[in-house]
Amino acid sequence: MTRLVLLDAGGVLFNNISEDSPFFALLARRFAVDEQALRHHYESQDHAFEIGTITGVEAVIGALALLGVADGHAHTAEIRGLYADSVRPNAPLLDFLRQRRARGRPDGCHLTLANNEAQDWDLLKHRATRHLSLCDSLSSSWLLGLAKPDPAYFRAVPELLRFAPSRSLLVDDNPLCLAAAAGTGMATVRYSGTRELIQLLRDF
Repeated sequence: MTRLVLLDAGGVLFNNISEDSPFFALLARRFAVDEQALRHHYESQDHAFEIGTITGVEAVIGALALLGVADGHAHTAEIRGLYADSVRPNAPLLDFLRQRRARGRPDGCHLTLANNEAQDWDLLKHRATRHLSLCDSLSSSWLLGLAKPDPAYFRAVPELLRFAPSRSLLVDDNPLCLAAAAGTGMATVRYSGTRELIQLLRDF
């Protein structure tokens, strides 16, 4: 019987931009602002851009405005470029997903992309990696209007895809998300590395 696998992206398919990239350092240097303050003002808007209320670029522009940069809109293309330069794809995992798709997805799982992300950042990464086409469905926060670790997110995804929580598995690197998913009756696996994840998917 097919099982639903919810696959995280930040920290799994890609590096985590907020925690493991030069994005904020590059922005701070370019616009001569304090890096930690910029990061704080950006992350204070994360729920808004994750559920699609604002874009990721708008969150950056808003954070810069709070630090005295009034013309952020004039630098939209440059901000997008700095973001793209800061993304590091997990090439072995993306290659595995491409091979899985080429084989007709022969395993016993329905793989859904379960990421918290701004739509514009996701589309920017998709242009480089085509990652949005590699899973069987998309359960991105910007599509659902819900974000992890809200338990409502973990109730909505299996329901929308017609799976029981008992037939669903979350793979994520965030303990808060894992705990929230487990609270809805879902099985969980904390992401520990590409090799282990590929083996897990092969074992279905």
